[in-house]
This record gives sequence, structure tokens and C-alpha cells, in this order.
Amino acid sequence: MPARFCLDRLLEKSGISQRELARRAEVSPTTINRMVANLTAQVSLRTLDSLAQVLGVEPGAIIES
Repeated sequence: MPARFCLDRLLEKSGISQRELARRAEVSPTTINRMVANLTAQVSLRTLDSLAQVLGVEPGAIIES
């Protein structure tokens, strides 16, 4: 089963844009966009960790359960 992400809600809650998240986490804006749209099946643990650190959450909070 492909992973689903709740990055859109976390971005809204944090008040930062996709572009700003990409810059701060040193992740491609395309990766962020694909995660928000749930168009990616997998993401590296490093990417999840970087995004979580910027958003101030645990990496598991980015993955929808």
C-alpha cells in the first residue's frame, strides 16, 4: 500500500509555504509538491526527518495513518 502524507495540514498549521519548507529542509520543491498531492509512493527516512525537524513534529506525524 502506498504511503499517504498529511503534509498539507502540517504546512497550514505551521504557516509556512511549500517553497519555504523545501528551502529549510533542503529538499526539492518538486518532492514537497508531490507529497502534498500524494503523488509519491515513497520518501527516504532522511527526507522525512528533515521535514519533521523544520515542522517541529515527529517524522511519523507526516505519514497519514
